[in-house]
Amino acid sequence: MGFNIPSELEYHTYNMLSLGDKKVKDRVIKALVASIRTIPEYKEYTRLCKQAVETCAVCGQEFKNYGVSKEFHHTPKTLYEIVQEVVDRYIGSNQVFKSIDIIAEVVDMHLNGEVKGVIVCVCCHKLLHFERQKFGEERSLPPQEDN
Repeated sequence: MGFNIPSELEYHTYNMLSLGDKKVKDRVIKALVASIRTIPEYKEYTRLCKQAVETCAVCGQEFKNYGVSKEFHHTPKTLYEIVQEVVDRYIGSNQVFKSIDIIAEVVDMHLNGEVKGVIVCVCCHKLLHFERQKFGEERSLPPQEDN
């Protein structure tokens, strides 16, 4: 773990039994996702990804001409799904683990280029998540340069 974890984050210890209830596991994963988004290195990673791209991967809108904000969209897996896979691996190995273990691993995955994403405008980002929620999948997106 080569980054700084904000001291205000709460750390919890989990095991297979404590996450056996689906609703509890869902709440824990959502909390982990929210925590990951607060890590300075994660924020810097997404900032650098956005900085390198000038057009939306979905609609082709040029960001500079219209003042449209850029957003990082995880694809083909959402950040929730990435965290869920890491949690499931820990559960499957019957290890006791801490929230910080998951946070550190997922942030490292981003920093090491193991997580893919594209830069999209706000409208297209909402559309992609709507399509995924409604149809269970999202459209195929071409990879962007420098991402």
